[in-house]
Amino acid sequence: MKLKDLIKEEVTLSGSVKLYHYMQNDMGDEIILDPEIAIKNKSFWTTNDYKISDVPRVFYYTDLNKTERMVQTKNLYIGEVDGSNILNLTDSVKEYLNNPSSLEAKNKDVFNMIKHSMNYNALNIDSLLRMAKQKFIGVFYDKGNLPIVNLFVPLTVKKMNA
Repeated sequence: MKLKDLIKEEVTLSGSVKLYHYMQNDMGDEIILDPEIAIKNKSFWTTNDYKISDVPRVFYYTDLNKTERMVQTKNLYIGEVDGSNILNLTDSVKEYLNNPSSLEAKNKDVFNMIKHSMNYNALNIDSLLRMAKQKFIGVFYDKGNLPIVNLFVPLTVKKMNA
């Protein structure tokens, strides 16, 4: 099943969502990726993301066919989460910009998060992540054919063998 098939018309993902994370080092067969530890040990690849917001989070891909080649290593880990606890930021922001009353009717909390994070149709990511962290375990966004989930909570992942 493709990710687009998992996306509900609501503000969250649905079903079980597989998340993929590349690591520079082999961390063994199973590891817990904790956002509080990740922010202290930021990788080169997440430096710019943390300049936008220092909210502790771990970055995961949702589709191995859509990843950044520069981070692909032989150490690939996989975990699973309940998508209904992940805010679909891409679709929610689009809906807010196109039909705010529809988003407000679906989920007033998400509507208010985006409303309070908007400044002249530009989104304050730091503000939004801080609010989203209070209601969701993570956020999903698509950076131009690059679907990513940022998790705010620890996740146990297992190493995928090459």
